[in-house]
Amino acid sequence: MDKLMLKRFCGEEAYPIKKAVWYILDGDGTWDDPYSLWLEIECDAGENLNEDTIILEAKPKLDISFHALNLKEEELQPGFVLLFENEEEDSEALLYYCDHQPTKNNRMEVLERTGDTLLIKITAETMDVNYYDGSKPDNKIELTTWFQFRG
Repeated sequence: MDKLMLKRFCGEEAYPIKKAVWYILDGDGTWDDPYSLWLEIECDAGENLNEDTIILEAKPKLDISFHALNLKEEELQPGFVLLFENEEEDSEALLYYCDHQPTKNNRMEVLERTGDTLLIKITAETMDVNYYDGSKPDNKIELTTWFQFRG
């Protein structure tokens, strides 16, 4: 918990989370202007890095927007789940490692809630963070951490 886990072809890397915030952008309730739950995560330098990423000294950032026709803050309770496949590789789901790269198969689930603070689990996938030619399998992203409300 409290680490972004990056599961790569050559092993797992862990990046301690230094900041995680959530907020809702209002929409008009149509797919042209949906509500959006934004999750923003900033990490520190990694642990258990593989040889090819040690020299990069990356501090990843992950930003994902989950869309819904209707979304009320009080709905964000344990068991609440949203998905964003991101088949179009939109900029509303990005991992910044050395460069911005889209994430896909994004899933979030609220595990606990204390006031405005949410314990959320996120899973996603992205192109390998050091091989941008598609020669390596996609990286799996997993994290579970407390998100603070950004008012």
